[in-house]
Amino acid sequence: MNLLASLLNRLLRWGLGLCALVLVLAALYVSLGRELVPLVAEYRDEVEAKAATALNMPLAIGSLEGSWSGLAPVLTAHDVLVGEGASAVRLDQVRLVPDVLASLLARAPRIANLQVEGLQLSLRQDAEGRWAVEGLPQRQPAKPLDPQKLIDGLGMLSKVSLLGSQLTFEPFEQPPQSLTYIDLTLRSGSVRQRLDGRLRLPDGQPLAFNLRVRLDPQDWRASSADAY
Repeated sequence: MNLLASLLNRLLRWGLGLCALVLVLAALYVSLGRELVPLVAEYRDEVEAKAATALNMPLAIGSLEGSWSGLAPVLTAHDVLVGEGASAVRLDQVRLVPDVLASLLARAPRIANLQVEGLQLSLRQDAEGRWAVEGLPQRQPAKPLDPQKLIDGLGMLSKVSLLGSQLTFEPFEQPPQSLTYIDLTLRSGSVRQRLDGRLRLPDGQPLAFNLRVRLDPQDWRASSADAY
């Protein structure tokens, strides 16, 4: 009995010591993060170059800001210009929160939250009734969209949001109609995805919707979805 009590006491001391060590390391991690993350503003040119390479198109950042929230760094890019010329897209803000623990475990980048604000798109109809999207930058060379690659890319994102955006429809020789104050949030899991959206219709009425998807990673055509 005394041996069991001694063993329990020893385990308790080890457990308390381990908890104290974890708390000290977490405090040190947060303290260093708060000190170092703001320095990311000095690396705006390097971030621009890496982002342009990843997107395969020109990209410019007006200003870059680093901050800290909870246990994760927060990177915020203001006045982002994607593309060039008439097809360039200007975004008010892009905010990225990396998932540090998941990135370490996967040994690959993982993003906890990605927010894009201020996207303006137009759908224009020509005389033959065909619609074309304006306001999206063009990649060179252009490649057809691969749904499977898009699904695989969702594994890197836990949450992505499009906020404060607008979509304008321009029928041929008809007055344009706009969907405004568009807020979309996609939460992605290994199997289940959920899309929540709110927007303002052209007549000023609000609209909210929800889409839940049960994704089959092996065959996306066999996936199911519920919407309301």
